[in-house]
Amino acid sequence: MKYSYYRIKIIGKSPKIFLKRIIKMNIHIINISYINNDVYIDIDHDNYQKLLKLKTSYKYKIIKRFGISNIVFLLNKYQFFYLTVLFSILIIYILSNIIFEVDVINNDEKIKRLVYEELNNYKVSKFHLVKSYNKQEKIAKKIINNNRDKIEWIELKRDGVKYTVNVEERKKAKEIEKKVNRNVVAKKQGIILKIDAKSGEVVKKINDYVNKGDVVVSGLIKNKDVVKEIVSADAKIYAEVWYTVNVSLPLKYKEVYHTNKNRHVLRFKFLNSNIAFFNNYKDYDDSELFMVSNNVFPISFGLVNRKKVRIKKYNLNKENATKIAIKKADNKINKKLKEEEYIISKKVLKNTINNSTIDIEVFYKVYENITGYQEIKETKDEINKKLEEEVKP
Repeated sequence: MKYSYYRIKIIGKSPKIFLKRIIKMNIHIINISYINNDVYIDIDHDNYQKLLKLKTSYKYKIIKRFGISNIVFLLNKYQFFYLTVLFSILIIYILSNIIFEVDVINNDEKIKRLVYEELNNYKVSKFHLVKSYNKQEKIAKKIINNNRDKIEWIELKRDGVKYTVNVEERKKAKEIEKKVNRNVVAKKQGIILKIDAKSGEVVKKINDYVNKGDVVVSGLIKNKDVVKEIVSADAKIYAEVWYTVNVSLPLKYKEVYHTNKNRHVLRFKFLNSNIAFFNNYKDYDDSELFMVSNNVFPISFGLVNRKKVRIKKYNLNKENATKIAIKKADNKINKKLKEEEYIISKKVLKNTINNSTIDIEVFYKVYENITGYQEIKETKDEINKKLEEEVKP
């Protein structure tokens, strides 16, 4: 056996004399050591086989194995343990790649049943194998294409052995709702920039300042201070509104970006040390799929889903930190805004460095839809009577 040698103890009456005999027979010995009256030799596999063929009363005891022979010995000795571990790993891997739950998120039971049926057609159901990210995307597109009149958007999200399926129903043209008598009011304070009125009486002008609840388009149609008709006012009100955003940013920091790459990794944990098998990601984020732990010893072993991440480190000066902090403040505002809304202007009110962080305060003027509604519950006669009482001397 190549790349193998042994440390052997020669057992007999005069091992030193026997050693001389071995040497005379041209049996190559790597090393000789003496401990008390005992003789130990290091010998490779081929010469050890020659030694075994000698007819002698001396015996040999293998003290230690090295190289391939040691690996073979350990595999034979602990083969049941290794087979058990490999079998366990195989079972864990198989179980972690089987779907055990599918949850469709939608309020409409008909849509949910439809999606469950579509998923079954693509074997995204219990006790089937999980799908790759690309496969999930293809399935989602196919389900949308098959049901364009019913489904607007669908997302398959895998979390371990569970699939969460978010579904957005395609909105049909709404039936004409029964209109209620109402005013259009400002739902927050601001300066009016645009009034797009379809019905009702406009009572405010462009550039008027309004508080929350102020009537902008009234549902009361008047003629000389007398209410002739009450309607459901319909309008969109756009105004300049104001926000102040505070951002604190470390001058030295890092941002973590998740990628779509992930793999299952065997992880052994002892105290605060982690050893992972089959891992080739330098930076990652783990979520446990299966874990075996011991209540007595601080040891655990199991399978985790390891997602690859990218880490970007920043070491900023005040100018660069300010730009990034303002961008973060912009993102906070933009998350609040709808499609037709936008930032008019912004101004940095405060920009200071405290220890290792920069603190900024940004003031925003925003073009925003402030349309709100206020139901008119009184009748025309009740309103006119109240108006008459108000003008009495």
